[in-house]
Amino acid sequence: MLKTPPFSYLSEILWPAADALILKYKANGFHAKREQPIQKADEYRPTLIFEKRFAITEIVEIKQEYTIDGPLFDFIQKCLAERRPVKIWICVSKYKDDEDPSIQVIEEKKFKSTGVGRYYYDNGGLSVLQDAVEFHLRVVLPPGIRLNEQKQIDNAIKKFNEGGRVDAVRDCGELLEDAVTKLGKYAINKGKLTSINAQDFSQLDFERKIDRLNMGAAGVRVIEEPMKIDLKAVKNTRNLSDHPRDRTKQRNFEEQCLSKMQESIRLLRDLERIKQSLR
Repeated sequence: MLKTPPFSYLSEILWPAADALILKYKANGFHAKREQPIQKADEYRPTLIFEKRFAITEIVEIKQEYTIDGPLFDFIQKCLAERRPVKIWICVSKYKDDEDPSIQVIEEKKFKSTGVGRYYYDNGGLSVLQDAVEFHLRVVLPPGIRLNEQKQIDNAIKKFNEGGRVDAVRDCGELLEDAVTKLGKYAINKGKLTSINAQDFSQLDFERKIDRLNMGAAGVRVIEEPMKIDLKAVKNTRNLSDHPRDRTKQRNFEEQCLSKMQESIRLLRDLERIKQSLR
């Protein structure tokens, strides 16, 4: 077992978990820092920081129970607000013959809402109970009008931030398709879209609906050309079907998912503004 130098703050009974974590990350090319701030201006000093060139920095706190206390919570919020490219984990260590550690419902919600991961150390072995989510790849709802579909949007954001990126993007794609259909029917009702009735419009595929809205009636377009292009581009998720294995391609894939989520939310709000302008 690797001999870990003494920690200033970590209890000695938790040092075996630190040894196991250092071995795990070293095997993957990371180097470790102990009880140092991740940035000079930070007051918080995580138990372990693992860094590797071209990789996300991973922070691991080692505890006796799955809790996110005040100082750690404040540090997490700082990382989220600054969109730092980090993952944060809490590792709970089993020692002696104690029962396996549990987690309270309120704490489990904190872990999921913040994207903090959970390791478990038991008799020399490490296991992942919940994956950590990269903080810079989390969706934060920007200020703006509240939509009728806000609950579904909030659920999609929650799913994305918990790691279900492709499913969340597709959920927003379905909301966009529904919003385009509703806008078309409303425009027909207001006389802004002629030569087609609401039933026939509903049966068109997504791209043809957008084309019709771009045509408008009597020289008046319901949506302009740039929005037509944006709607078609964000709805296409065919290239998000498979997770790439290459690290660089994986990073591009994740950033593309984030971009599509943010663009979908913007377009949903823009569609609602257009609908309100037709009244």
